[in-house]
Amino acid sequence: ADGRIKMPAEVLQRSADVKSKGALKAMNVRPMTTLTTEDGVQMVESFVRLADGGSVADIEAAGAIVTNEIGDLIIAKIPVDAIETLAGLDAVERISISRPVRVLNDVAREVTHADVLHTGSQTDQPYTGEGVIVGIVDGGIDYNHIDFKDEEGNSRVVRAYCANSWGDGKTYSTPEDIAGLTTDDRTSTHGTHVAGTAAGSYTGNGLQGMAPGADLYLCGLGQAMTTTSIIARADEVVEYAREVGKPVVVNFSLGSNVGPKLGTDEVAMALDEMAGDGVIFVLAAGNEGDINLYINKPYANPSGEEQFKTMLITPEGGSDLHMCSATCYSRQPSAVQFAVVNTSTGEEVYESEVLSPEDGQSHTISSLGRYFSGVLYVTFDEVEDLQEIAIEPYMLYSADGSNRYRVAVKFYGEQGDEMNMWSDGYMLVLDDGGDPEFTAGTPDCSINEMATGSKTISVGAYTSKLSWTSINSVSYSYDDGTAVVGEMASFSSYGCDMNGVEHPVIVAPGYGLASAYNRYASNSRQSTVSRVTVDGNDYDWGMDAGTSMACPVVTGIIATWLQRNPSLNVDDIKYIFAATAQKPEKYGQGVAAQWGPNGLIDAYAGWGSCSGVDEVSAPGREMLFVYPNPSDGRFRVVAQGEDEVSLAVYSTGGALMYSRDYVTADGRVNVDVQGE
Repeated sequence: ADGRIKMPAEVLQRSADVKSKGALKAMNVRPMTTLTTEDGVQMVESFVRLADGGSVADIEAAGAIVTNEIGDLIIAKIPVDAIETLAGLDAVERISISRPVRVLNDVAREVTHADVLHTGSQTDQPYTGEGVIVGIVDGGIDYNHIDFKDEEGNSRVVRAYCANSWGDGKTYSTPEDIAGLTTDDRTSTHGTHVAGTAAGSYTGNGLQGMAPGADLYLCGLGQAMTTTSIIARADEVVEYAREVGKPVVVNFSLGSNVGPKLGTDEVAMALDEMAGDGVIFVLAAGNEGDINLYINKPYANPSGEEQFKTMLITPEGGSDLHMCSATCYSRQPSAVQFAVVNTSTGEEVYESEVLSPEDGQSHTISSLGRYFSGVLYVTFDEVEDLQEIAIEPYMLYSADGSNRYRVAVKFYGEQGDEMNMWSDGYMLVLDDGGDPEFTAGTPDCSINEMATGSKTISVGAYTSKLSWTSINSVSYSYDDGTAVVGEMASFSSYGCDMNGVEHPVIVAPGYGLASAYNRYASNSRQSTVSRVTVDGNDYDWGMDAGTSMACPVVTGIIATWLQRNPSLNVDDIKYIFAATAQKPEKYGQGVAAQWGPNGLIDAYAGWGSCSGVDEVSAPGREMLFVYPNPSDGRFRVVAQGEDEVSLAVYSTGGALMYSRDYVTADGRVNVDVQGE
């Protein structure tokens, strides 16, 4: 539930992109996406990007069943045997087969100052997200948890999508139908915890969420979480919000490291198309901030020579079948070669032929000598004028059980080019094996691929709580000896994407948070911190950690801002972050870049600026405000774009009480009249 859970093997099937006509990968050889049967025909859910002049009718004529239309992006079920034919249509620019994704507040409310908005003590009224829809796209949702009911016991869930284990599902819209739901997944509590953090409303134990007054649209995807199902549900949530005329913020505490971090992922592109005034999408940054999954390597050697090499290591070890992946991107065509390294001696005991795109798009290496069993797949393709090399080892960790052998990959290309390479981070890391001739990976660009769109918000995890007392009255802790409250979580992903944008866009408490648990899942009593019994039903709350937990903190806070200004768009929200987020005075342990460009979200400060953002956020205009107001003499002045500020404080009778000139820090000044 911390975002590091691996999808069950039975739902992890082959993901394939048909990015150029006739470029179907061997999905039938190594399936990694969910296949369904419609009237006896095997179908696969896919994104279809229409070419200029293309229409839905064109792809329906080829046998596709269209389920969602988002501009020129279509979600459809396609007969497996018709994929290559459909990809060859002039009406089709690109087909992307659906792929799996991973699921990636007592203290949080105070840390972010959301409690000030809830009470209304320093605002014109309480701000709880009333009149705003909070959408949750996740899995393991307990639709009728008491945390999703109002004080009268009525459900705040206005719509609910519930999938079975294979992804088929139904949307429920009546109170009676919603009341009859249990859960989409009895093996997980992830979605319940996320929804409770974003918008839980039960106050009896002090563990309510960030937007306890918001309407909830809960989408439980079951165990079959795929890219197409994510966007199909998001589309439905946004359409419902438009129908009822309310602003909406949708939470995605899930993601994937597959892709070039260009915002060209189909999920990122679809969310960009749907975003707009009053439509905000928030995504977890990822939990790979301490995993060596990224390499950026300039090609400095003469063209055609080996440029660099790295080892592909499965962290778990052992003898289980591993399904791994790495994606590599260069501007010019690159070639790859595989070797087996004896880590005891450093000797390369096996070497494959050199593979290049000129030799064909897909390659299968059926054996790496006697050192590994299984197969390794290599696929060459093009993405946004980049060459993509997909490397997928499906093999036993070590055939002889010694674990002394490692698979290495060597790259060949044009001098002056460079390679950007990512592994999936959980099943595969990039390592040098202690040999300086090899290149080790780093976490420096570990950001969730889905969160790199231009119209989405990526969220990192801040350490807000490390210990708790369970319902067994026993004290427990996440503390591993290095984590420190007030600093970034070591696992929080970060980095500058390929478009030059720093992530995470904002940081929120996520290590660790107490929130609602799914009653139908098996939950650990040591992590359960509260139990409430109502009408004979036990409802639990418990601890969890991850950017999956930080993400709904931001989602709920944005809902309170949308209550004040329903027309806010993502650019407005990012402007508010830049102006009001809490900048850490010191980075302490860990990586400074994990804080992103803005820092820790401040709900109250952001609220103070969101009412007038339409007038001040246009390029070239400046923001000026003071908060909190009223105050006890300690307050912050934000003068966006100003290096110096002259401050004067007058009494209500007009007498000058205080004056001083300040040099700002990024347009901000912290003032303490009493202490100066």
